[in-house]
Amino acid sequence: AGPSSVCWAQAGWHPRGLREPAAGMGGGKTRWSHIKDHNIVWLTSPAGKLTDEAVREALTPVGLQVGRVLWPEEMDSANHLELSIPFFSEEQLGAAHQLGPVGLNVILSFNEELRGTMAKLNEEAVLCVACTGRPGALANSLLLVGAFLLLERSMSAEDALTELFPAGPGVRPPSDIRFPRPWSHTPEFSEDSLTLEDCILGLEVAVDRGWLSTDSLPGPDSLSVLSYDAAHICTIAVAEEGTQGVGAMSLWVAADPVTTVKDPHSRPDPSEVVLTPKSCSTPSSRRWSLNLLHSPTSKHSEDVQECDPEAVWRKRAPKRTSSLGRLGDSFLKKTAIPSKSAALIATSSKERPADLPTFARWLTNTLECRLIVRANHSNEKGLPGGSYGDFFDRWGVKQLDVPFADGTAPPNELVQKVVKHVKDVLLILQMGARGQTADSPCSVVLHCKSGLGRSMLLIGAVAVAFTPGLRASTYFGWARLVRPGSIQTAEQERFLRAMDEVSIFTRCFRCFRPASDES
Repeated sequence: AGPSSVCWAQAGWHPRGLREPAAGMGGGKTRWSHIKDHNIVWLTSPAGKLTDEAVREALTPVGLQVGRVLWPEEMDSANHLELSIPFFSEEQLGAAHQLGPVGLNVILSFNEELRGTMAKLNEEAVLCVACTGRPGALANSLLLVGAFLLLERSMSAEDALTELFPAGPGVRPPSDIRFPRPWSHTPEFSEDSLTLEDCILGLEVAVDRGWLSTDSLPGPDSLSVLSYDAAHICTIAVAEEGTQGVGAMSLWVAADPVTTVKDPHSRPDPSEVVLTPKSCSTPSSRRWSLNLLHSPTSKHSEDVQECDPEAVWRKRAPKRTSSLGRLGDSFLKKTAIPSKSAALIATSSKERPADLPTFARWLTNTLECRLIVRANHSNEKGLPGGSYGDFFDRWGVKQLDVPFADGTAPPNELVQKVVKHVKDVLLILQMGARGQTADSPCSVVLHCKSGLGRSMLLIGAVAVAFTPGLRASTYFGWARLVRPGSIQTAEQERFLRAMDEVSIFTRCFRCFRPASDES
């Protein structure tokens, strides 16, 4: 019954990840799910790779004519269903190399190949996307198919997940398919681990809010890590005061620039005096507020026209005492966070910026950067010559230092500080001081040592504060796709999950929660 024909209802997912896929999939039986309206079959063969003929023989009795069989584990476009991160080795990445999730560049590359393959099939034939029982293959192949349905076939995340996980006896929800923390040698899962559902919902939010446009999807190469080891994460839109225009500010993440440039020791003053932008002043005679805009078709929040991001953050900030108390010792487990591999940096095929002045010009000329936020300490191991001091201030980019320990979550007061400074930048934008438009947004760049842990948490907190109704769990899913390997430790995962938890003592922000949660 329902839109999908299924033959894997008794599969039984492992609630902490797919560490034992063969046993979990019913003693090696082939399982499949048919997305009828889109001529796609997803199939898993835990016993090993099947021949194309064996796949056809298995599906012919139920009336399915198989035109092509694709095994993403053998395809370059799917990166063989393995996670790779520039500047880091497979050994550093640990269990996540095999288990994923794969990054956004892989999703888009596979999406393009799948679209081209289906265009060559006749109308009666189905395309079968198949995987073996190798750890990570099942979860990542489902991610690729779900992303294709969302990006290429314009399905909602809810519908895509329903097609792949139709209700039935023994079928666990996609929230039970989890991905391990990166950088751990052995797979480590917890109740806070990233789920397949987070990834699909996060991808939908990115499309819905314009962080990723399906009208002009960029190619895989443009979404890979840039030579500046930076990535655009999300955008905040505001209405410019007194106009009908819309302004936008982008949030970018980066590694500490001294780990990226070829010569981190060249730190001269600019040849001409550069004035560093000051914070926005708020006249006492007038109440200034932000008009935060939403996509007209937003499915994830109510259209709240006016709010105070600082107040939003105070409501959404994790309650540390209660959160720590129920997690026990596993929450405090020390995780080794690797630095970039010097050998991989040296042999990188991408041309790195020459020095810090080159990086500064990229910030001002390309990103229109109005604020750079540094979350790492200046003397951390792995920073050649130490961090850059006040270099960018001297080159006309306002700096904000909010250092905290690597692998940990930010104190709430530091997040509050970042939110206030970002609010100042947005107020200038909203008042039309810089005449920005949605097509040429200014930006705020946040970084830590590697641009994977602390800075990505801060961006998540800022995104939640400035995007009414945004769930941290959907940001989590998007973050791991757009910046693979991010959110590095159990403590950082808990920080994001805690933002979505509503305490009985703080019934937080009903007006900023999705309408479906009102009951």
